[in-house]
Amino acid sequence: MKSMSFKPAKSPPSFSVLGEKYQPQSNWTASSSKFKTPAHSVIFAVSKNAQQKIFVVNTFQGFMVSENYETGGDIAELSTEKMQVTSIDFSPSVEPLVLLTFSLGHILLIDPIRRARGKVQWFNSQRNLYSSRPPCICRFFNQEDYIVLFEDNTMWKFKLSLKTEEERNIIYLASRIRENRDSIPGFCQLDIPKPESNPVGLWKFFCGSIRDVRMSPNSNLFAMINSDGQLRVFDFIRNQHLVCFESYFGGLLSLSWSLDGKLVATGGEDDAVSVWNLEQRKLVYRGEGHSSWVAGVCFGKANGDNYILWSAGEDGKLLIWDINLEDAEASNQEPRGERRDFITHPCRLELPLMEPILEVFVSGDPLQDIIVKEDGVFVCDSGGFIIRWVVKNDVI
Repeated sequence: MKSMSFKPAKSPPSFSVLGEKYQPQSNWTASSSKFKTPAHSVIFAVSKNAQQKIFVVNTFQGFMVSENYETGGDIAELSTEKMQVTSIDFSPSVEPLVLLTFSLGHILLIDPIRRARGKVQWFNSQRNLYSSRPPCICRFFNQEDYIVLFEDNTMWKFKLSLKTEEERNIIYLASRIRENRDSIPGFCQLDIPKPESNPVGLWKFFCGSIRDVRMSPNSNLFAMINSDGQLRVFDFIRNQHLVCFESYFGGLLSLSWSLDGKLVATGGEDDAVSVWNLEQRKLVYRGEGHSSWVAGVCFGKANGDNYILWSAGEDGKLLIWDINLEDAEASNQEPRGERRDFITHPCRLELPLMEPILEVFVSGDPLQDIIVKEDGVFVCDSGGFIIRWVVKNDVI
């Protein structure tokens, strides 16, 4: 482990939207002479707690931690030998805590500030206890529960308060899931009653490759997207499937909940942004403006009664959308399909289309992700460049 500074990166543009001026305050490149981030595999996460100013980004064989992105300066670079990071997520807790998964199957909980001096907890260090495939997604669902999804579409549930890992839990859950595979079409789920060790539960999904999982703001629901072009929403508390929405065509790549939990936005291989109303179970808007796949979507703060959505595309563009639900309801577009739990995409003539209110060309490389925070907007591209914009309304 060593300290180093991110190299100066590209010169990102300033822009104004909805009366606010955004200026690039910081930009970095997540690579060094020793550890280079390969293209199309940048994994980046920012702390969820507003008091923490931390981000973590992967490198070729390790990861980097910025302890205070507002002040810049040195960051810590940690080597993980022959393991590559496959997913990163921050706990919403007051104390800094990061969850990471690795290409050899390992799962790590670590204090990103204190690191070796603080909390360090490894799971699946024997590599193939949970699956013969590597983990691809890890997410904190709340301050206590977190999940790790493997490439075979098994999603294991853990509790932070339980410090040990028992192989018998894994064997029990996996065997019971196999027995109950046909009980509910599309997925199986099982929890261990009154668990004393991890893991505490298992979900198995029967669909295309799962590309992202996100928890709703109230932590009761979670949404997932897959390569089949499906957005599926589940009740995490009751272990129930609620609804499946279909894309126009192609797989889905990115996913975001609105801050009030009423809307879910997706971006995909059809070069479009789709906004779904969960309560009404219908597509309320389809946004066309990108000329390539939409790799990242993220809801920002509201503009009055309107929702503001940001999207990052592999065309190198950042687009901003202003969503008015009253206009969408006036379109009278009704859900398609006979089932309320499976909603097909409307045909193009019925689509409620929207255009972006702003288009910003950010990079000649494909953009990989976007994160909108109260104190700024982060975008990263496939070259490992990370840009942060902040609102500077006092700048002429």
